Amino acid sequence: MYKGMAIASVNTHHTFFGERCSISPPNGGPVSTSCVGFGIERWLHALADHFDGDWGQAQEAVEKAEKSLS
Repeated sequence: MYKGMAIASVNTHHTFFGERCSISPPNGGPVSTSCVGFGIERWLHALADHFDGDWGQAQEAVEKAEKSLS
């Protein structure tokens, strides 16, 4: 969330799609599924808002975050 706006989501469907689409692993039974979504336009809006439209500063912050993950 960024200021009340969802910028990503995660959903767990449990066996909903496994049952309805007959998806099962080799050992039987329906599979459980989930999904994740990222709203790129929402991330860009959040970055623009947070850094007052200074895209250079936003890019530096993103690159710094990337380096911290390596």
